[in-house]
Amino acid sequence: ELDDEIVRLNVGGTRVMALRSTLLARGANFFSGLLKGDIPACVDDEGYYFIDKDFESFQPVLEYLRTGKWQLYNCMYEQVRETAQFFAVDVPELLRDTTQNARNEFLMILNGACHRECPPRFNGGYFPNLDLYKLNFTGVDFQKCHLNNSAFTSCGFKKC
Repeated sequence: ELDDEIVRLNVGGTRVMALRSTLLARGANFFSGLLKGDIPACVDDEGYYFIDKDFESFQPVLEYLRTGKWQLYNCMYEQVRETAQFFAVDVPELLRDTTQNARNEFLMILNGACHRECPPRFNGGYFPNLDLYKLNFTGVDFQKCHLNNSAFTSCGFKKC
């Protein structure tokens, strides 16, 4: 059956395969136009559709098309939201408020770390524009953590 055709994609240099029915499972999107020939396609030397996008932010979009569930990692809300919009994949409310999502993920990491004996570390984390009002950061190691434009009003930083 035509819907079960394997589609070969090269996203930012990473080659993946998906069923045509998977790419079209959540309604009309970028792939609808690509596979109909309505969107000009660039095909690499091995016959993969080349898409000049970052694979890391595309992977959650592909997983959503496969499973119907969004699974996000590493505070990539903004990148995944932009990638989903590029591919014309419907973005749920969860991805629309990226500042609140980053705060929630930050708090989950902080709360999870509090249950261990060692203090939490945010080595290289990216959490811009957070409102961290009245949180206690006693003993937290923020080495190389990017908290640009974040608000730390009434926060505790004893022995940071």
